Amino acid sequence: MSGHEPAIWVLILAAGRSRRMGVPKQLLPIHGESLLRRVARKVSAVPGLAAAVVGTDDPDMKAECADLPLRWIVNPNPDEGLSGSIRAGTAEAQAHGADAVMIVLGDQPDLSPAVLALVRDAYRSRPAPILQTRYAGGRPGHPVLFDRSMFGELLQLKGDAGAKALIERRKADVAPIEAAAPPPVDLDTWEDYERYIHGSCSERREGRA
Repeated sequence: MSGHEPAIWVLILAAGRSRRMGVPKQLLPIHGESLLRRVARKVSAVPGLAAAVVGTDDPDMKAECADLPLRWIVNPNPDEGLSGSIRAGTAEAQAHGADAVMIVLGDQPDLSPAVLALVRDAYRSRPAPILQTRYAGGRPGHPVLFDRSMFGELLQLKGDAGAKALIERRKADVAPIEAAAPPPVDLDTWEDYERYIHGSCSERREGRA
């Protein structure tokens, strides 16, 4: 980027009310650490600025991640779903001169730092308005990176679908970033959580993780 090292903010969307889960998912235990900490730790493993967008200024969440270089952004409209969190995070990033924001979901415990680095490096080498991860089988997923030229549209998002409509509308501006891996699982329901915990434990016992 013309000799300029781009300032990329990685926004962890963790302000959801967890209605489908039935309990606040951010602090659910995942093998000795909370779900939020697990995701934040992986994001923090990639050099750059990491920020958690949360629904409240919760001291328990902050305590879980106290040793991580994490910026905290409170979404004042958590009931709006993903769009409110994206707006809050983008506004903060824009105010501090960010060149791009990379969107990460706070309920994907198997988020890969390698995939984060892949998207970051792709943006550094060939900037595009939108970079979207494509997993095995061509499945689109997160992280998704938006250049600052898209900030105005991100700040207009509404509803709980996040940036899906924007990505669809600007399809010609999307650069796919191929990741040779299956997409990380989303923990949306209690059944998802139990399935993940028991499955992950089994894999670890069998030496596959």
